Amino acid sequence: MLALMLAAAMIGGAAFSRLRLPRIVGYILGGLALKLALMGLGGAGAPAAGRLLAGNPQVLDFIRSLALAVVLFSIGLAFEVHHLRRLGGSLLRVGLAQAGGALLLTFA
Repeated sequence: MLALMLAAAMIGGAAFSRLRLPRIVGYILGGLALKLALMGLGGAGAPAAGRLLAGNPQVLDFIRSLALAVVLFSIGLAFEVHHLRRLGGSLLRVGLAQAGGALLLTFA
């Protein structure tokens, strides 16, 4: 099952990369296509794998965590520290503005 999910993500990512679109969109759409194929409409006609996933929220939580780890690992591979140093001041200002705005909206 895990190999099938990784294959769907890699195929989606590669297809979108060839189209010069972000790989992450391909990963998401590959996962969505796999979900629709496995779970169908969720009724009695759904494949056994879909029924298994629908009945086990712990399995879905694990899969979700694993997918997030793969995405974050991919981002980490592409991340370059010198870009962060170059944009450091503006990133700090934007981050503080976002945190302040969220705090203000939460407690206002």
